Amino acid sequence: MTQLILIGMPRSGKSTIGEQVATKLKIPFYDIDKKALERAGLSSIQESDLERFRKHERDVFEELVTEKSGIIATGGNTPLIVPNFQELTDDSSVVFLYSQWEQIWKRIDKEGSTPLFLDPNNPEDSFKELYKSRLVHYLHFAHYRIDTTKLRQDEVVERLVRLVTVGSAAAAG
Repeated sequence: MTQLILIGMPRSGKSTIGEQVATKLKIPFYDIDKKALERAGLSSIQESDLERFRKHERDVFEELVTEKSGIIATGGNTPLIVPNFQELTDDSSVVFLYSQWEQIWKRIDKEGSTPLFLDPNNPEDSFKELYKSRLVHYLHFAHYRIDTTKLRQDEVVERLVRLVTVGSAAAAG
């Protein structure tokens, strides 16, 4: 069974969906953001913690990807900050959980607090710009892309289960 690495914007469902797939397949699940926070001794990230968090994010990813098993939910920024992301993931299946920016923005906006990576004076526009700047990188690194915009969570989970068990692009949709 190949290692599955989920990439995409924050709030795109990487952790939630990845954990469901791992549970269904009875394989390990790793959440890079959660592990990096634990390793950094943080419960949340403040501006002053960002550099320390990013270092742990890189280190945790590089350690887990060498295990070549399970499902890894990356942080939204992980593919951009790991210098050799492409080489490290050549033997894995990298899946971009794509969703239109408006759909992800609704999830962020519903939470009621502005994430650290957004401009508090203009969070929606800064999110749109961040989305556009990352999209090209996600598309570059992904071996597969699943457009989750109109899919229910269980449909995305089922596609990923098929991808892991069948191992074909057709399974990803």
